[in-house]
Amino acid sequence: MRIPSNPSRRTGALLFGCALLSLSRLSDPASADSGEDKIEALQSLVREGVLLEGIQLVGFRLEGIDLKGARMPRAAMSRAKLARADLRGATLEGADLTEAVLQEADLNGAILRGANLAQADLWKATLDGADLRAVDFSHAVLRSARFGRADLAGSKFVGADLASADFRSANLAGADFTGALLRRTDFAGADLRGATLEGTTGWTSIQSLEGANIHGIVRPPVGFVLWALNSSGAVDSP
Repeated sequence: MRIPSNPSRRTGALLFGCALLSLSRLSDPASADSGEDKIEALQSLVREGVLLEGIQLVGFRLEGIDLKGARMPRAAMSRAKLARADLRGATLEGADLTEAVLQEADLNGAILRGANLAQADLWKATLDGADLRAVDFSHAVLRSARFGRADLAGSKFVGADLASADFRSANLAGADFTGALLRRTDFAGADLRGATLEGTTGWTSIQSLEGANIHGIVRPPVGFVLWALNSSGAVDSP
């Protein structure tokens, strides 16, 4: 955690002390504080704009928490319960969210570049306009999740469940969909240049490829390219 060492306002010292107290309450496993107390401590730190780099929240129950705009790069949040959490505009670059539960969470505009969400559950989560470059979604549940206009260049979806996921106008250049389930997935207007589609299933029932750019896709299923270009409205443009 980083807190300014020379507060310029008269209240700076008080905020500094309160932030330290909140962090100690939050991170002490022996603390007698209830789960609600720890949630309030975390939300207090976020409201004060404290940089919570590398904060340890492994396995925390944070359902419905308001963390919009939080600055938590490289946070350790594996197995955290974040269903319905408000993480709009949050910075979680490089965070560990493996096996985290983010069902119906709002991550619109969030920055998760390089984060690990392998085996996470993002059923009906919204990530419109988020920075998700090089994120690992391997074996994650992304059913009905929304990624409209998100930047997912170089991300991994190996073995992920993408049934009914919405990738309209998303940047998926170089993404790896090896073994992913694509049933009713919407790729309308998406950039799929150089994406890997080896072993994908359910692709014949993709919701839409209208205007999607499939130039240079790697190891597509047999018949995919002709089907996409001739029957589904995809384009091949360098």
